Amino acid sequence: PGLLILSMLSFARSNRVIAALSSRAVGGLLGAPGLRHMSSETATPYESVIVCVSGTNRVGFVRDLCSDCIHPVDGSLGRTRMAILGQDFSVIAEVNLQSGRVDELKQKLTDAFPDYLVGVKRTAGGSVGLQAAGAPRLQKQLRVCGPDERNILGRFCEYLAQKDIEILDLKSEVLSGSHIGYDVFDTTLTIGIPVGEDSATEDLQQELSRLGEEIGVEATLMPFP
Repeated sequence: PGLLILSMLSFARSNRVIAALSSRAVGGLLGAPGLRHMSSETATPYESVIVCVSGTNRVGFVRDLCSDCIHPVDGSLGRTRMAILGQDFSVIAEVNLQSGRVDELKQKLTDAFPDYLVGVKRTAGGSVGLQAAGAPRLQKQLRVCGPDERNILGRFCEYLAQKDIEILDLKSEVLSGSHIGYDVFDTTLTIGIPVGEDSATEDLQQELSRLGEEIGVEATLMPFP
């Protein structure tokens, strides 16, 4: 009987040890310690900022922007626009990064481009997109082309503002016209027409054409691609 009791106690003790080990093993497999660690942490907030850099054009401009400024702060590029204007190179880009590293990004930009115009601006929230926030808009493209004169774009922009039509994107060039005796101004605007005004698109085209005739250029309203 004594041996039987000792065997039963040993068996019970072994079961408790096995149960304890099994519990630890399951906890390890399920990552229980990791789960406790994760629950005590808060997610790091991210945000989008607009970065503008402009200055003398040189080889390696974009490389330095990415490798010396954006990559070191664990940022990522979003929508980007770049252009060569005269002897200068300009870039405007959306950069997504941790909120706490925005000031670090500013400092790295200043260090990498000491003689350049540099700016960093926080966005109002969300990703920067082509469609402006606010009322829904019908997107169209407006192309203006003709002899280069002062304030061509200003006249059209004034008209669009009066009609509550937003300019969502704009690309313009002045093309050499030595073979015809004058330079050619060529611009394409992506515009947002308030929804409900789409029935007046034909009238809008006529009014834009009349304005173009007054200035001496051709204005064409086209579908957004």
